Amino acid sequence: MFVIVFAIFVAGCDREENGTPKIGDLRIEYAQEVAKGSEVLTIVTKDNINLSAIDLGGDFTQGIILLHEVNGSKENLLMVGNFLKQNKFRVILLDFRSHGESEGVLSPNLDELTYDVEAAYNYLKNKTQVKEISVIGVGLGANVALGYETSFKNVAKIILISPEEEYGDFDIGSIRWVKKPILVISASGDQFFKEILNVREELSEESKSFGETEVVIDYKNETGRAVVENRKELQEKVVEFLRA
Repeated sequence: MFVIVFAIFVAGCDREENGTPKIGDLRIEYAQEVAKGSEVLTIVTKDNINLSAIDLGGDFTQGIILLHEVNGSKENLLMVGNFLKQNKFRVILLDFRSHGESEGVLSPNLDELTYDVEAAYNYLKNKTQVKEISVIGVGLGANVALGYETSFKNVAKIILISPEEEYGDFDIGSIRWVKKPILVISASGDQFFKEILNVREELSEESKSFGETEVVIDYKNETGRAVVENRKELQEKVVEFLRA
């Protein structure tokens, strides 16, 4: 069955008593600590672009590709990657071309980013013990995850965190054509939160064709990535979705 699950989060940011964010400056230090037990590697795309990636390791049978937001890098998602590894998923994070430590340039339509995902997919499929591979994307990465599955149709599940309305040729509306289980996580602090609500309503009206829609409301966090990083109950939901 094709299932789309929407987790919608509203209201302000969860902060410490002194007013500072819970993650904030600690993210870089945490990322460095997680990376110590991982392998930094180079993967090559079909158009011969060298991409920098991190394989978090582990002899697990379920693989995850983590895709970062625009102007971000693989290190931005190490906190998410670490909790997935702790739950026995083999995780690879990559820098998109022209981001982080990767080579290459981007065309206006961004189509080449699907080649980057394909390179990560082939690495997990050919170099590790994983039997199925899912994709989790944040912002730009969420839209690219949709675009990748639309073209290649080979992932098990897709999680879209704070997707954008449109990036290049990657339109959130294409969600209705992806016949795989999808979990969408958005929050009131996301730039395109209202657009995601509209997509949710449209898909609810089409539920006979597109499966079930679930809405989860939270009142404490600001962005989709923040709720994934900070809230244990959402992390448990992500793991449950991936294992179903």
